[in-house]
Amino acid sequence: MEAGVKAAVALALVLGAATAAAQPSQDGGLHVETVSSPSPGSIQVLLSADPKHDKTIGANPKPTDFTMWLGGGAAPNLAIARNGGRGKPLTTVILLDESASYKSGEGARVALPAIFEYGKDAGSDELALVVFSLDVKAFPVHVGPADFMADLQSVGKRKPGQATSVTIGLAAGIALAAKEGEPGLREIVVFTDAGDEADVDKTVWAKIITQAKEAGVRISVVLPTDDKKPRGTKHEFWVTTTTNLNRIVTETAGTYLTSNDPTAIANGLRDARAKVKNWLVLDAKLCGARSNQPVDVRVEYVPGAKREAWSAGTQLAAAAWAPGSDAPCPSLCKTPCDPWAECIAGTCQPRACTSDGACPGGAVCIGGKCDKPCSEACGAWQECKGGACVARTCAGDESCGPGSMCKDGTCTPPKAKSSMLIWLLAGAGALLLIAALFVLLRKKPQPEIIPAPLAPEPLPEAPLVEKAQTAVELDPLPETHLVAMGGWATPGERWRLHKRKTVAGGSDDPADGVDLRFTVKQISGRHAQFELFPSGDLWVSDLGSSNGTFVNGRRLKEKERAKLVVGDQIKLSQNLILVVERPGEGAVDDEPAPAKVEAAAPAEAETPVKKQKPKTKFDPGNR
Repeated sequence: MEAGVKAAVALALVLGAATAAAQPSQDGGLHVETVSSPSPGSIQVLLSADPKHDKTIGANPKPTDFTMWLGGGAAPNLAIARNGGRGKPLTTVILLDESASYKSGEGARVALPAIFEYGKDAGSDELALVVFSLDVKAFPVHVGPADFMADLQSVGKRKPGQATSVTIGLAAGIALAAKEGEPGLREIVVFTDAGDEADVDKTVWAKIITQAKEAGVRISVVLPTDDKKPRGTKHEFWVTTTTNLNRIVTETAGTYLTSNDPTAIANGLRDARAKVKNWLVLDAKLCGARSNQPVDVRVEYVPGAKREAWSAGTQLAAAAWAPGSDAPCPSLCKTPCDPWAECIAGTCQPRACTSDGACPGGAVCIGGKCDKPCSEACGAWQECKGGACVARTCAGDESCGPGSMCKDGTCTPPKAKSSMLIWLLAGAGALLLIAALFVLLRKKPQPEIIPAPLAPEPLPEAPLVEKAQTAVELDPLPETHLVAMGGWATPGERWRLHKRKTVAGGSDDPADGVDLRFTVKQISGRHAQFELFPSGDLWVSDLGSSNGTFVNGRRLKEKERAKLVVGDQIKLSQNLILVVERPGEGAVDDEPAPAKVEAAAPAEAETPVKKQKPKTKFDPGNR
């Protein structure tokens, strides 16, 4: 049975540690230790900083270097100081178990020496002693250790109680600390073995934890190293007590110690006291809050209007509301910021980013910061800044794109190609097209051959007189081109899709299998894939690119396939615009009806061939 109890306690401790460790992973150098509302209409945050930022903040932090966000606005009347530098004492209430199990066990043997050791160097801090079993005796609060030590010596003469309740002792200790101590400088140290516990309703622990958090009391617990259930204690009471002690320590930023060494205990408590005094305490006026409703809280360190550190978001469970606490928190920026910007220290500043996808509102990511989007794609020698395409800075020609040169640290516009050369190429292309059409039209019908079909699709029906020519003809890949319309490439440049699957990207590694390589840094190594079928169907899919593949303005999801037709526009990132072209597409169909062809004299099969719709130009190597 005790093994099961140990496992339950261990699981509770692990879960508590995991909860405490998950929150800092979202912090950026600052961590909210506790948040409370010490008086109506006020809010107080105790904050710790990592060593780097703690050194920068210094011993005398400035309110202008910090922003406390409450929901969407900034808390007014912000004041900040080191917790131990406010000229007020730390009030420590020692809560000592007087049950029979504790006074006769190992805990009591080490508790008094540890408390003496811890209290002797209290200096001007305040100390008070509370002993508990099923009843409570609270001693006065003393400044310095002398009178406190006298109270501690008198405890040994008291008789132990037959049963005890930690919750009764905690309730008395929280009330005393809240009455005598300063907000942010209140702590309780509980010495117990969690034995001889009376039955406690589950809701009592929840109320005790809420009271501690609302009063801003930090609670630490000291248990003996021996984690066995004390003799005579019901195991379910022991599990409940140890689990909730660990929980209250976690939620009030306290310290959980298990030791039988008085010196180790005293040193652990001293270290915790030093950390508490070094915390930053931020006090502000409550705003944007509703009565008995949680308030979202986060803190930023913004020296010189630059965000250097921040805390993860947390909540004030229930604020001490006052008239005016529900007034909206003021905005630090006079005008609303653009979607890709955020308000920092009174100015709208671009959000940090790693890619265009991290920038809302269609903005682009440039140099790790979001920027206003451009209305159209910029050339390879340009970059988008402030919503306009401007010449990019450069160190050499290789960073400027085709046709552009790096001059005085700036890319120059690419030189236009000779118009005479363009006309010559266009004329030569037209002649080649006419010659190809002439050969196709003069081609005589072939004898009937019936091989097995290459695809599961049935061949289209044709008139009987054309069977000898078309029934067994195998469709090659139709001639299909991607033509540049803007961005990195010169308008009019084209690339033929000459195989079933064509990969486009920027990688020059043969292992990546890139067929169309574009040397633009915004295009991923394997950016997109085009799939062309004998039927003429053309598809495009995104291969997980960083800056996206767009079809007619719509961005494809990763691995999503979209069907293309002639005239569709494909954009690879924001720097290359392509359009689908297919020679002969859309020609008028002048093929006669089957009945009229059958009525003609079948002496020559050449007549229907001449009346066929002109075929698309094919690549002989693509069968």
